[in-house]
Amino acid sequence: MKISGGKLLEDLHSALVNHAELVGKSVELLRKILVNYNELGVRELSELYTNLSDIENKADSLKREIFNLVKISKIHPEDKEDFLSLVFYTEEIAGLSKAIAKKLLIFKHLGISIPASLHSYLGEMLSKSENASVNVVKLVKMYWRSGESGFELAALIEKYEKEVDELRLKALEETYRICSSEYSVICIAIPIMIDDVESITDKCESVADIYRLHVVSRGLMG
Repeated sequence: MKISGGKLLEDLHSALVNHAELVGKSVELLRKILVNYNELGVRELSELYTNLSDIENKADSLKREIFNLVKISKIHPEDKEDFLSLVFYTEEIAGLSKAIAKKLLIFKHLGISIPASLHSYLGEMLSKSENASVNVVKLVKMYWRSGESGFELAALIEKYEKEVDELRLKALEETYRICSSEYSVICIAIPIMIDDVESITDKCESVADIYRLHVVSRGLMG
């Protein structure tokens, strides 16, 4: 079963998919920045940040287009609420990616090195965050479809969120261990960055929850 709505709904779905793909690209680019942080120069990192910022700006413009499509559509009010929630949560993922990348650019400008152990934890967290965002895109693409595959994707996103949450605790413990013997700006900035990375998968899980609630509440199962 699918939600009916004709051409307008097809346009809305297409815009939602394009928006989700842009958001996914923002996480992918953020991971590239982090993984290569030590090798990148200020100019190179700045260019990558600009690219990420452009992606986030495009997603924001598309968000406004989606709002207009939702506004003029004649779909059920509860569907409208679900679509808007979907956009809000995915948009926050792009915003978090941009914010983390900006912090890394500031680190680079100041010549701040990230301890190898923390860099490793952040890289592992972002790898799982990227995987979660890839599955978010898949979920948005099949948003109006029923079937077990959608719930399997949602469960996989939830799994990534739990794994990232565990890594977050280990990364914070490592931060406290490092800072107990030598206090630096890392002790202030890294915990915030760790929480921001974890928040990416939180938002991905929120998208998965919206999908599950939407399918069940709108009778789209089977």
